[in-house]
Amino acid sequence: MSKNLDALAVTPRSPAELGAALRALRQARGMTQAQLAMATGISRPTVISAEAGKGRADTLLRLVSRLGGTLTLSLPARLSETCGRRPMP
Repeated sequence: MSKNLDALAVTPRSPAELGAALRALRQARGMTQAQLAMATGISRPTVISAEAGKGRADTLLRLVSRLGGTLTLSLPARLSETCGRRPMP
């Protein structure tokens, strides 16, 4: 897998797919689970759990952020308005 992920976008449809995307991002960055754990202050078993699709939202955000990625949540327009956000084009 290429280490240039500037144009990579995934749409996980399950927790397992989200975990697989996290694993792919980590591997593309050339990091081991232990290195990512140390860099984020999260235990390696927690990284393993997140990559298995069992991570908490705050943990996933922290791991993805450390790897230089972002998580985006797209809501239907009616829910976006409830949250005070405008729908994405």
